[in-house]
Amino acid sequence: MAGRSLPQLRCDNYEVCGSMRLTTEGRDKEFDKARVKGWHIYDGLTYGGKRLMSVLCDKCVGTSRSRPLSTTEPLKNDQTLF
Repeated sequence: MAGRSLPQLRCDNYEVCGSMRLTTEGRDKEFDKARVKGWHIYDGLTYGGKRLMSVLCDKCVGTSRSRPLSTTEPLKNDQTLF
């Protein structure tokens, strides 16, 4: 098996947290094992019908890394909601 690497399940923030799991069994079984350890995994369709796969490790769930960053600047007369 020289030159072949085992399949990996990586956190979407792997560059920051470095979390990954080696997958040695079937995909569904590995997803279940990761979820038991606290990982949040979504693989399915959005309301718009686009395919989405999101993987967050237990360290990234509930942190600012788990939310998308705002890409827009507030406009001149914008007010906060609360």
